[in-house]
Amino acid sequence: MRLARLDRLSIPAGAAISFFDFAPPATAAACQAAFALLDSPEGEKLVKKLWANTKMFKRELKKRGFQFKVSETPIIPIHVGDAFEGV
Repeated sequence: MRLARLDRLSIPAGAAISFFDFAPPATAAACQAAFALLDSPEGEKLVKKLWANTKMFKRELKKRGFQFKVSETPIIPIHVGDAFEGV
């Protein structure tokens, strides 16, 4: 059976994104190892440490006057300055 393949997606910037490409064996193995680690007791400890570090970092940013939006991930987007000045 042949799978349908979507090769390109047009986005406003005119760039193209390729979908349904297969990962190289090393990438697939790294992903499997990462999921195995996350499912282990050590992985649970690492995730707890990640969230503790995230909370501490956010707390320290707030103390220093930084503002950021609410995030449900450890990624903390911080807007610094004016976008037009940065270009």
